[in-house]
Amino acid sequence: EGDRAHQSGNLALAADRYREAFEQNPSSALSLKLGEVAWHRDATDEARGWWSRHLAENNDSKARAHILAHFPDLQPGVAAEQR
Repeated sequence: EGDRAHQSGNLALAADRYREAFEQNPSSALSLKLGEVAWHRDATDEARGWWSRHLAENNDSKARAHILAHFPDLQPGVAAEQR
């Protein structure tokens, strides 16, 4: 249901459904989706948090380049002071 809401542009409903699913099964795939929805809602800090969690749990993520294009400081080895 979250995917359908996201595809139709209902980002608030998508976020609600993804959060509900995350509470039941906290997966890196849902962290990625929650970050994407947050990004499109201009919730930059929230997107950073979700995507940071996703990358920490999924080191070889196919979304790594996309995420790092928005938040290059999430690259491993970047000093915390630069974040």
